[in-house]
Formats: sequence, C-alpha cells, structure tokens
Amino acid sequence: WKPNKAIYSIALLPFILLFMTVAGMSQGANIIVSPATTNVAAGATFTVKLRVQILSGDVDAAEVHLDFDNTKLSVTSVAPSAGNPLGSQLLALESVSTINTNGHLHYAAFTTSGFPTTSFDFVDVTFLVNNAAPSGITPLTFTTVFPHATGVERAGSSVLNTIVNGSANIAAACTPPTATISNTATCNGQAFNLVSQAATGTAPFDLVINGNTYNNVNVG
Repeated sequence: WKPNKAIYSIALLPFILLFMTVAGMSQGANIIVSPATTNVAAGATFTVKLRVQILSGDVDAAEVHLDFDNTKLSVTSVAPSAGNPLGSQLLALESVSTINTNGHLHYAAFTTSGFPTTSFDFVDVTFLVNNAAPSGITPLTFTTVFPHATGVERAGSSVLNTIVNGSANIAAACTPPTATISNTATCNGQAFNLVSQAATGTAPFDLVINGNTYNNVNVG
C-alpha cells in the first residue's frame, strides 16, 4: 500500500499554516489617544488618555511625544494615569506652562518587575479649547522621529505595532439666544406667561431675567 501524497499534503497543510502563524506571532502593543475623537465647543475642556494597548506579550517601558496646536488648545492638567504599571519615570512631564509654550508633551517611564500583559492608561491630559479657536478639527499627533519617537519596549527591543492619533472636533462658539419683552401701558404690571419653545438643545434650560437665574426650565 502506498499513501496518496496529494491527500497527505492537503491534510498536513492546516497544521503547517497553524505552526507558521504561531511561530510568526510576536509581542506587540499600540499607543493610542482615547477617545480618538472628542466633540467639544470653544471654551470647554476635555480629557484624553494616552493608552498602551497590548496585543500580545508584555512590556516594560513606554514613551509618548504628543504634538498639539497651542493656538487652539491649552493643557490645563497632565499626570501619569492612576494604576499606570510603569511607575519609574525616565522622562518626567514638563510643567503645564512649558508644554503649552512648545505645543508638545513628552513622557517616558519603565518598570523592572510586574511587567504588564494587559492594556493600561499611561498619561491623562486635560485640554482647554481656547475661546478664540475657530471651529473645525484639530489633531493630537504622536511624533515618531528621533529623538522624540513615541514607542513601547520589552527588554530593550521595540514591540510597537502602531500608533493611533486623536483629534478634537471643535464646534463653533455658542452665542446664547436673547429675547426682549415689551408691552403696552395697559398691560403694565399684569402677569404673563413665558413658554419655552426650543427647537434644539437638551432640556432643562436656565433662564436669566435681569440678572436673576431660574433653573430647570423645561420646553413648554
């Protein structure tokens, strides 16, 4: 009896492919801005997390260099994320004023034990959208060119898979509606109703009359 070579080869092929897939797998991690897109109005603040997203294996060091348009955004606070397992600073965060002057954020940290194998938040950054900022999209971009190369490592070797930049979608500055109420002399001093008929927005609203604020005004 002689085995059918064609059948033998076909039967063995899935095992060969499986072996090649497993053997070809390597450690890897992404560095991302989370959330990737933030919708925000001029004058408002928002917070993003610079996150190490582990795909496989473990890591022992990470480094982020984030650029932003300092004519549109200002950093109000920045700190290593709570629970960040890379607790030893290699490149400390600069002061907020320095970060805003340069439009760059730099940070690097490592650990010598307890190497993380699951994704984690690395740095928390809160931005203010400058009041003068025009509407539109402004990017939050990781730099990848030495000496400001964003990366993640294990035992001195890069395991960076990819980076995912972020952006802020800045809405046009809000101009609250105003209204003027007038009446005739015969109605002066008489009671009347104000009925909210807002076509957009989410109730309840605040109503300000002659400097006095009336809260929780619902449509209708």
